[in-house]
Amino acid sequence: MGSRERQTALKLAGYRCERCGIKRSAAKGSEVVIEVHHRNGIDWDGIIDLIIDRVLQRPEDYECLCRECHKQEHN
Repeated sequence: MGSRERQTALKLAGYRCERCGIKRSAAKGSEVVIEVHHRNGIDWDGIIDLIIDRVLQRPEDYECLCRECHKQEHN
């Protein structure tokens, strides 16, 4: 069905198209599907850069620790 945010957006829009006003319908033969569109787009390059920067770091940004020292680092 979709994320909670998408469901909230649909509810806020009254399950209607925000441009033409047509209402969602499941009636056979006259189905209308309302889709959720990202108004500001998705910054895929920014997301990829963030993942590379914060998750897939350079080897020099890692520190090798024993399990006990690693636990202490996070506590």
